[in-house]
Amino acid sequence: MAVGGTRRMRLELTGHQDSDPEELDELTLLLRERLLELDVDAVETVRSGTSPTGPSPSKPSPWARSP
Repeated sequence: MAVGGTRRMRLELTGHQDSDPEELDELTLLLRERLLELDVDAVETVRSGTSPTGPSPSKPSPWARSP
């Protein structure tokens, strides 16, 4: 639980060029179920055809820090 405010984290899951979309959906569902086992308020699935703009893995967000 975040002290002093809410923290959010966004994960983008991608597969290889030859990945099966159904397999990726199944793995995404399994990851969501595992995340819900943690002390979190919510885990949401967002479908998007494009990558979000903003910080990239080489440029972490200023709020992306370890607890």
